[in-house]
Amino acid sequence: MFDDPYLIGQYYAAPYMFFDRDTCFIAEENSIPSGYVVCAVDTLKFKQWMAKEWLPSLALRYTGVTKAPKTKLESLMRGRICGSISDNESQTPHYADYPAHLHIDLLPSLQGKGQGKALIEALFSSLKGKTSGVHLLVNLDNERAVGFYQKVGFTVLQEFIFGYIMGRKV
Repeated sequence: MFDDPYLIGQYYAAPYMFFDRDTCFIAEENSIPSGYVVCAVDTLKFKQWMAKEWLPSLALRYTGVTKAPKTKLESLMRGRICGSISDNESQTPHYADYPAHLHIDLLPSLQGKGQGKALIEALFSSLKGKTSGVHLLVNLDNERAVGFYQKVGFTVLQEFIFGYIMGRKV
C-alpha cells in the first residue's frame, strides 16, 4: 500500500516508544515482533509533544518528496505528517474520563489466539494509578475489531459516520 514501509509506523507506533515506553508492549511469534499495543496516558500532552518534538523532523523526510503517492491513503499520511498537527488536534474530541488513547495491531497469524487480550491486559496493568480511562477509534466496518474491543471491556462512547470512539475505565 505504501512505497515507504515505515510511513504508518512512524506516525502510529514509533512516537509512543519515545513519549512513554512504559505503556508500549510487543507480541512475538517465533521471536519475531508480530503485534503491539501502544498508549499515551495523556492524549492532549502527547499531541502537543508530537507537534513540537516528533513531526517536525519527520516532516523533513517527506517534504519535497517528488514521487507520487502509491495510494490515496499514502497521500493522506504524507499530508498528515507534513501538515499541522494542530489541524488534527482540533478535530480530536477530548474525553475527560478517558484521557489516554491506544493503538493495537496484530498480524493475522496472531489474531484469534489470545494475544490481543494479553496485550490489553499488560497495558491496563501498567496504567493502574496513571489514568482514569482509555479511548480508541475503530472503523465502523471493522466488525471483528469492534467485537474484540467489546469482549475486553470497551464500550461505545461516540459514533461517527466512519466509526466509533470506544472507551474503557482503568
